[in-house]
Parts: sequence; C-alpha cells; structure tokens
Amino acid sequence: MTPAGNKNVTSIDQGRPRRRRPDREFVAQAGRLLGDGEGRIPELLHELLSPDVTAARICRLLASDVALSARVLKVANSAWYGQHRNISSIDRAIVVLGLSVLRRLVLAASCLRIRRTRQAPGLPDSGAVIAHSLAVAIGAQLLAAEQGDTDPETAFVAGLLHDFGLLVEFSMEAEGLGADLTTPGQATIGGTPEAWLSRERQHFGWDHTDLGAALLESWQIPENVVYSTEWHHQPTHAPHSAKRLSALVALGDALAGNIGMGLTLFSEPEEPAPCVLEALGFDWEERCEWQQRMADELRPYASLGA
Repeated sequence: MTPAGNKNVTSIDQGRPRRRRPDREFVAQAGRLLGDGEGRIPELLHELLSPDVTAARICRLLASDVALSARVLKVANSAWYGQHRNISSIDRAIVVLGLSVLRRLVLAASCLRIRRTRQAPGLPDSGAVIAHSLAVAIGAQLLAAEQGDTDPETAFVAGLLHDFGLLVEFSMEAEGLGADLTTPGQATIGGTPEAWLSRERQHFGWDHTDLGAALLESWQIPENVVYSTEWHHQPTHAPHSAKRLSALVALGDALAGNIGMGLTLFSEPEEPAPCVLEALGFDWEERCEWQQRMADELRPYASLGA
C-alpha cells in the first residue's frame, strides 16, 4: 500500500489552504484496513449518523449483529445505570437509556470492532487510540451541552472519529514511520502534536487529519464532522460552519490528555491553544471540574471493551 497524492480537488479542499491528499484509490484501500471482518463499519456509521435515525432503525441494525448487541446490553446492565431488573433486549434498552445514549453506545461499540492488521514498532495500538477518542468525544459532548450552540450528539461523533486517520496509519505498513518517530522503549517523541504532524507529512506527504477527513468523506459522513476531523489541530482554519465544532474537539483533546487519556504517541499539551479557549470562552483554570465530569461519564463505557 503506497501513499499517493490526490490529483483531484474534492469538496473538503474548497476554500482552505491546499494540502496534498491521499488519492481515492488509496483511501478506499485504507478504509478496508479498518474492517471488522464483515465490512460493516462504514454501514453502521452511515446509518447511525443519519439525521433520520430512529429507535426502530437501530433495533434492525443490532438484530443482525449478535456480538454488537451483547456489548451494548452489557453496558446497559452495568451498575452505572442502576437498573434493578435485567435489560434483555435492545427495545428495553431504548426505553431505559433513551435513543441518544443508546446511539452513543452503539457508535463506541462499533469503533471498538476495528481490527489491527499490523503494528509499527513503538506506536500505540488501536485500542489506545479508540479509548483516547472516546474521552475526546465525551469532553466535546459535555462542552457542547453546556454552551448550547452546538448539537451535543454531533460533538460526540466528531470527537469519536477525529483520529480515524491515525487508526489507518497504524494499521498499514508503517514500520518506517514508527522507526522515524520513536526510540526503543520510548513510545513518545517527547514533543507536540505539531511535531508528529510534521513527521507524517515528511513520510507520507500528508498527515492523519488529511487521511481521516478523506476517509470519512468517502463514507459519506456528515460534512461538518469531516471538517472537524481535518482541522481539529488547527480549528481557526476550519470553514466557518465547522469552526466551533473543531474547537470543541480540540478542547476535548486537551482535556482528555489531562485526565490521562492522551496518546503516548506524544506529550499532550498541558493547555490548548489560546485561540481555542477564546473561541469557546473557556477558563482553563476551571478544567478540574470538567475533567471530573468526563471521568464520570466515561465509566459506563469501560464495559464495552471487556
């Protein structure tokens, strides 16, 4: 699988600084690396992110997927939700948890099915990337709910999918990338996300935000989530319609790093960029309260990976 640049300008390139992108054939190959053995991840994401998603549609999806249903029901029956009676069906789970909570659980469980075909030396495994992404998703969702001007469910999805490009990189033949960025016994490059992005561009010609955005676009994921994936390290460069969503993901990213849910790939910044704090009107001195809320919200999801 050889990285290649895109000769065609796609919709995610319009109106922003031009950067080299993986071509469509490479993106299609990359998407297959994230398979769950059944090729259902794009289908599940597309269905769950539809604005017309209903409880009945989720039930139909899960009816044909026993393993996914079992994961979701395990969380629904966890002590966190305090149910005295066993929840034995998805129909009952919807009644007890509500559609929004159930959809978040199914999204997270779907991502946990991603398989890893190859591991580059010194890089985090896919489980660590997904755990980090889930923490970012929770942070972005909580922030959006508090501020009231961005749909919390969209913020959750944007956080959950923001590092899909990393999952692809770690699943392909990336030994050269791993050898360039890490030293034996040290899984961090001891720098910033920007240093990692620079190394990616040197190695591939593009970085994980480019690849993730192109992959999600090919799966017909909503455009604002594609944009936030592309610009979560540089929210001010996002198109106007996605600037706030990109900033929420960036802040969720920083908060996740501060509760020990960052990636060992690099040292998460102790404080997000001033432009992110200013855009969201967030006082970094109040982060401890938010970090505790994030930790609390993450607890029920622990059952998904068990």
